[in-house]
Amino acid sequence: MPRVSKISREDRQSGSTYFVDQKKRFNPNKIIKDEATTKSASSKKIKNASASAPEDVEKHYRIIDFLLVFSTIASLVKCAQCDSSIEFKSCKKEGLGFQIQVKCANCDPHFIPSSEKTGPRYEINTRFAFVMRILGLGLAGCNKFCGLMDMASSFLSKPSYLDFMKSISCSIKTTAEKFLASAADEEKQQTQWYQEHVENDECQANHTGPSGNMEVNAVIELFGRSVKNYGAKISNYIGDGDSKTYGDLVKAKPYGKNFTINKEECVGHVQKRMRKRLRDLVNKTVENKVVKTGKNAGKTRQSKLLGGKGKLTGKVIDNLSRYYGSAIRHNCDSLEGMKNAIWATFYHQQSTDDNPQHHKCMSDENSWCPYQKALATTGVENFKHDYISLPEDVIQAIKPIYEDLSKDELLERCLGGFTQNANKSLNQLIWRIAPKKLSGNRQIVEFASYVAACTFNEGAGAFLTFLCDINVSVGPSANEYATFAE
Repeated sequence: MPRVSKISREDRQSGSTYFVDQKKRFNPNKIIKDEATTKSASSKKIKNASASAPEDVEKHYRIIDFLLVFSTIASLVKCAQCDSSIEFKSCKKEGLGFQIQVKCANCDPHFIPSSEKTGPRYEINTRFAFVMRILGLGLAGCNKFCGLMDMASSFLSKPSYLDFMKSISCSIKTTAEKFLASAADEEKQQTQWYQEHVENDECQANHTGPSGNMEVNAVIELFGRSVKNYGAKISNYIGDGDSKTYGDLVKAKPYGKNFTINKEECVGHVQKRMRKRLRDLVNKTVENKVVKTGKNAGKTRQSKLLGGKGKLTGKVIDNLSRYYGSAIRHNCDSLEGMKNAIWATFYHQQSTDDNPQHHKCMSDENSWCPYQKALATTGVENFKHDYISLPEDVIQAIKPIYEDLSKDELLERCLGGFTQNANKSLNQLIWRIAPKKLSGNRQIVEFASYVAACTFNEGAGAFLTFLCDINVSVGPSANEYATFAE
C-alpha cells in the first residue's frame, strides 16, 4: 500500500490547496465551426483587431486539494524504474507556485513545477497579481483570498509584490503605447473612410446637427408625412411642458397656413408641476435661526417655515399633487368642472370641525369627501375630521400656486384628459426589440418601430400576420400564444 509522506509544519501552514496547471490535449477530430456565420460584428472586429492574443489550447488552471488528489494518485502508480511506491510532496513554495516532489525509496527525487515559469517567476503569480489588480485588489486582497481559500497565510512579501507590480506595469505601459499608436492610425483610416462613405451616398444617418434638435426634426417629419402616407392630418400635439418642439412645429406649418395644430397638455406632467411648485416653495421659504444650545450654539441654520410635522411634508405634497391630478382627470370634459374640483381639494385640506369648508366637494352619497358623504346619509352633527388641516400660513402660501395652476389657458389644454402614457408604452416596446445597449443600424430601428407600432395597435395577433407575410406557416402553439398574450 503506497503511503504519502508526512507534511511538515511549514508546508501545512502554506495550505493544502494549490493551483495546478492541467494540460488539455487537443482533439484533432473535433469539428471547428465556421465562426463567420456565428460571430457578431463586434466580436469579428475584436478578433481581427490588434488586441487579439495567441491562444494556447492546452492552458488550463484548476484549484485542487493537494493531499486528496496526490494521495489517490500515489495509491495507483509506481516508480517506472524500480517499481516501488511513490510519494508526492509540495516544496519550495513561492506565492501560489511551488514544486511537486516525486520520490520513491530507491531513486533520486524529481521536481515538477506547479506552473510554467517566465524567467524566475511562476506564471501563476504574475497572472494572479494582474487579475486581482484588475478587480481593484492589491496585496491585502491577495492575502485575504489566499488565506480564506486555505492556499497560504499570505501571497507574497511586500517587496516581492511591489517588484511584481513594477514589472507588470512596465509591460502594460509598453503594450498600451502600441495600442494607442494603432488607435491613432485607425482614426486616420476611419476619417478617410467616413469621407468616402458620405461622398458615395452610403450613409444611413437621417439627422445632422445638434442632438437637441433631433426630437424637433423627428416630430416635424412625422406630421409632414401623415398626409402623404395615410391621407390624414394630425390636429393635436400632446406635450410635456417643452414648448420648443411645439413652437418649431407651428413655425414649420406642415399642413399649410390655414391649418392649426393645437397643443394639448399631458395630465401627468401637469400634475408634476403642482408637486414641483410645492416642493420649491418649501425649500425657498426659509428663516435663519441662531442655535442656542449644543456644540453648534451661536451658529445660524436655515429653518423651513412651511415644512415639518403638521405642514407641507413630503407625504402631504404628494397627496395634494395626486388630488390635483385626479380633479383634472375626472372632469376632463368640463373646464368649469376641473376648476371647481381643484378648488374643492384646496378648501378640503383646510377644513376643521369648527369651520368645515366642503362647499365645493362633490355632494352625494358616493362622494370622495367623507363630510359630503355623511351629509347625504347619516348627517354631520357628530362628524369629526380624521385628518389635521393645514395651518393658515401654509394655506396662504400655497394659494397663489393653486390660482396659477387653475387658470383657463392651462386647463383648456387639459380638456380630453390626454396623457403620454401611450407614447411611453410604445417606446418600451421599441426598445425591447432593439435595446439601447446594443448597437443597431437604421434597418434594425425601423424593424423595431414597425413591429412595436403594429403590436401596440393590434395586439399579439400582429406577430402572426408578420409570420404569414414572410411565408412562415403558423401552427396551433403560435395561435395559442397570441391568444394568451392578448
